[in-house]
Amino acid sequence: MSPQFLSLVEVLEFHEDLLRSFGGRPGIRDLALLESAVAMPQSGSGKGYFHEFPFGMAAAYAYHIAQNHAFVDGNKRAALAAALVFLEINGHAVMGGEAELEAATRKVAAGKMSKDGFARVLEEVHKRNKGEA
Repeated sequence: MSPQFLSLVEVLEFHEDLLRSFGGRPGIRDLALLESAVAMPQSGSGKGYFHEFPFGMAAAYAYHIAQNHAFVDGNKRAALAAALVFLEINGHAVMGGEAELEAATRKVAAGKMSKDGFARVLEEVHKRNKGEA
């Protein structure tokens, strides 16, 4: 199965939706950083993608959006939303575990959790809610 990646426009749209729902200052601090973050899960070489499908790719969205701080506000919310939307559109919806996922996203943004660590959290929450953990 070939991954269906998120576009920059999609990330911008759900960032706006999140700001409307939860508040925050609108705006993009650095468009180039956002473009880089959104492109990261698609990066690879002739041997394939650098990030494992699907949880490594989802974590790449979250990690790079959270770390790059490209938005004026709402970076962590957009980061987690990007990861979850990516998983959902690729048939791996993550249900439940909101507090755990939010805490992990805060750790990523603070530099206290690696991209691989976040991928493991996503996969564990996914499996737990499917009865596989």
